[in-house]
Amino acid sequence: MAVAMLGRSRQQLWRWSRFLDSGSKEFAVLALGGLELGDGPLQPVREWVPPSDSPSPPSALKRRGRPVDREKLWRDFFADPSQWLDVRAQKTSSKQPDWIHVKTKERLWMKSASTPRWVRTKLAAMSQGQASPAETRTLDNDEVSSGDHALQELVTIKSMEMQTRASCVDQCDDSLTGTSYSVKRSRRRRAVVVSDGDIRDLCLNGQPRNAIHILEQRGIDPSAYAYVCLLRRCTNLRDIVEGKYVHAHMTKSGFVSSTFVLNALLNMYMKCGSLVDAREVFDNMRERDMFTWTMMLTGYSKLGYHEQAYEIYEQMHKERVPLDKITFTTILSVCASLGSLEKGKKGRILHLDIVEAGFELDLRVGTALVNMFSKCGSLKDALHTFDKLPQRNVFSWTSVIAACAQVGKTEKALEFYEKMLEEGIVADKLTYTTILRVCATLGDLKKGREVHDRIVKSGITSDLIMESTLIDMYAKCGRVEDAHQLLENMNERDVVSFTAVVSGYVQQGQFREALIVFHKMQREGVLPNTAAFLSVLKACAGLRSYAEGRRIHASIVEAGLTGESNLEHALADMYAKCDSCSDAHEVSSTFA
Repeated sequence: MAVAMLGRSRQQLWRWSRFLDSGSKEFAVLALGGLELGDGPLQPVREWVPPSDSPSPPSALKRRGRPVDREKLWRDFFADPSQWLDVRAQKTSSKQPDWIHVKTKERLWMKSASTPRWVRTKLAAMSQGQASPAETRTLDNDEVSSGDHALQELVTIKSMEMQTRASCVDQCDDSLTGTSYSVKRSRRRRAVVVSDGDIRDLCLNGQPRNAIHILEQRGIDPSAYAYVCLLRRCTNLRDIVEGKYVHAHMTKSGFVSSTFVLNALLNMYMKCGSLVDAREVFDNMRERDMFTWTMMLTGYSKLGYHEQAYEIYEQMHKERVPLDKITFTTILSVCASLGSLEKGKKGRILHLDIVEAGFELDLRVGTALVNMFSKCGSLKDALHTFDKLPQRNVFSWTSVIAACAQVGKTEKALEFYEKMLEEGIVADKLTYTTILRVCATLGDLKKGREVHDRIVKSGITSDLIMESTLIDMYAKCGRVEDAHQLLENMNERDVVSFTAVVSGYVQQGQFREALIVFHKMQREGVLPNTAAFLSVLKACAGLRSYAEGRRIHASIVEAGLTGESNLEHALADMYAKCDSCSDAHEVSSTFA
């Protein structure tokens, strides 16, 4: 019967061979005999519908005579990946789809001539089986934000993994023509045992130590890709103990690590905060690529070791390592944190490198330059760089506004803020926070209210910093009641917001209200800082309340702040105004 059925059509022969090759005997019998399996009587099958894990015939590329818009399908995929079933782990051939839509059964292939080029960039940023649609949408079609170092690291690692998986598929995929059933079946079994999907699922879930044991039980030596997945798992868990176990297993097994694997190891140690281990891996690497250097540079920078980060940059320059945008934005951020203009322009190395590399007019690098000059107090250089930028975004404008405010050019800062709005740039939280501080310094209530109204209309969700800055602005502009009302409406209050209200009441001469707010802060468990104690001591002095002053003094001692000279002077002044000369003399003799 099988022979008779094979003669009916070449299409049935194709179906049978594919099903038999994939090990799906039940569907192979269906394709041969046109019969349904089961305990009941055999019935003819009128129409065959391929299962989700089976390859599609060539006719599946069209639906009802119309070509399928692959680009639209990919955009639908990235819009909501949860609607697509990931079947890569079950693949036995590259001709089978990678994703199948849950409802429409539309299919997508990652390695296909019809797949747009921008798809791989977005796929590289997706954490397999864990990425959310929001994370995916943060990437433009062909561009990754070079200012986001963590995202750049993720994209680089994921791109390498994609290439590794693609090469594995190429090695395991054989054409059907000329391959006997027995040979093909044997190869398929080996591919399934060490398949990329199996290793990915095994290594990216659970404990890496257990994954290694399972691989050993199966008689599989972890490959470079497996080690990278294991190290990524340790990185995500921030588990340095497991990471060291994987590292030790690599060494003990005699595994020869490539730069790709060592980069993953270096990244794990950096993300887990172990600079000593990361530096040891870095120093022992025979070959280093751009990603290696960038990880060391950004790692030191993020952990606050700015001097060491600058040394890495100098080493890169000495070894003539090619420098890219992310390198320049990182080292500029380091110089900004150091607040050293000498480091930013030493020997004109950094600035000249940026010019020679052609990045001076780049939006992100140029903005980082403006920010660095701003933090280093060089308004002239900040304005010069800002004026040369062919394009400006909200970060560029905010940097130059902050540069003006930092050197006391508050009126100039307001001018730049107005120009930014005229150019249609939408302010963000940092911009509003910066300009509110300018309004507070100027005591410009009218402009402060305008900014507050704009914040409300913009729909921006205010955070603790912005709310505290608003309170400080109203308090310094003489509207301490408004500031107090904002404080009461806050869901979360910190020492900055409380201190702003206390200070505002003191400035208005409302000393008793200042004490009430201060005691409320203590009752809520918010620990006062030096600024809060200085303000409340002025309130005690204004009230000439010796008893309150003594209680505040005890709180200062409890907080361990007695060694600060400004607090000692404030205490002596408070005791003197409370007519307690002996206490004032005692405090004065303590810090004399």
